[in-house]
Amino acid sequence: MMIRSIYLSSLLVLSSYLNATSKIEINAKDINSSNGVMKAKKDVLALVQNSLIKTDHAKFDKNKNSMLFDGKINILNYEQKNVSAKNKYLDINNNKSNYKDTLIINEDDFWLYSKIIKKNNNKYKLGSSIISSCGIKSPDWILAFNSSDYDSNSSQMKVYGAKFLVAGVPIFYTPYLSFSTKQERSSGLLMPKIGYSENYGFLYEQPIYYAPSSNWDIELNPQIRTTRGEGIYSTLRFADTANSFGMLKLGYFKNSDDYVLEHNLKNSEHYGLQILYDSSKVFSSVKSYGFSDGLYANITLLNDIDYLNLQKDSFNQLGDTNIKESRLNYFLYNDDYYLGLYGKFFIDTTKIDNDDTIHELPAIHLHKY
Repeated sequence: MMIRSIYLSSLLVLSSYLNATSKIEINAKDINSSNGVMKAKKDVLALVQNSLIKTDHAKFDKNKNSMLFDGKINILNYEQKNVSAKNKYLDINNNKSNYKDTLIINEDDFWLYSKIIKKNNNKYKLGSSIISSCGIKSPDWILAFNSSDYDSNSSQMKVYGAKFLVAGVPIFYTPYLSFSTKQERSSGLLMPKIGYSENYGFLYEQPIYYAPSSNWDIELNPQIRTTRGEGIYSTLRFADTANSFGMLKLGYFKNSDDYVLEHNLKNSEHYGLQILYDSSKVFSSVKSYGFSDGLYANITLLNDIDYLNLQKDSFNQLGDTNIKESRLNYFLYNDDYYLGLYGKFFIDTTKIDNDDTIHELPAIHLHKY
């Protein structure tokens, strides 16, 4: 049977439901149907499995319960992804589909181009592909790979033959790479820091991330500087209550003997401790008396300024101030009174010891409104 009509006036609704939940709606200028096979062309719009598909040609085989889209294909689904392709085959019974020359753009402007994508239930296999978040025409960086496996249930992507390019220049290659596509945190290796300077030599730092819980995590940052030495920093981040957060950082770096002699360093080792804590509700019991309280701590203990410099990306000595200030503040107030306890001390990193460094005595502030 031949059905012809003007655009948006012909709508073919297949009454059979697919997988008991989906139905197909096809809208086109030209629709032919014969022996259970329907063909549509000229401004085809199809609603299939919660996706709106615009294409040049569509073919639905009711006997095989399959669909084939061909030509220029644009797909918009409810997961906020825009998909363009040249060919799509959908096996509805077995929940399989194939895409060719596919471009996918998500709501965060990350895009992926793949020569071929094969989907089998919740598992995807990609052929030669490119990923980036820059402009598609001339991206500043791309991650290209030969093939990839993706499991949408575990949100895990495995990449084979991956190359990282900046401005078209290969920077990094790995035969295998695995990472999670979940928005929430997950344990694993983070992007390494790689660099070179004449004073430090080649730098390699490999962050290791461990997130066993939603309210705390640990990051380890071992590093090596080939002409200077090696060390490690560790950072614990936590949120112990809904009204507070904190960070504890420890670090140690050992210089080589040659580097100490060449640069006449006063310390062959650099180490320190940093504490940051901020809470807008310390003692819940004060609330029953009509008070609110808070605590702020920002404490730095170190033997010299290089403990901080060696955490930074730059490969030369940084102009950080030699005087490091630490603070510990607590306040308690209601509509009538304010009480503040303030402590402050200093470390002068140019000195061997700080016995003669000027400090401020702890202060108490009491106000009545």
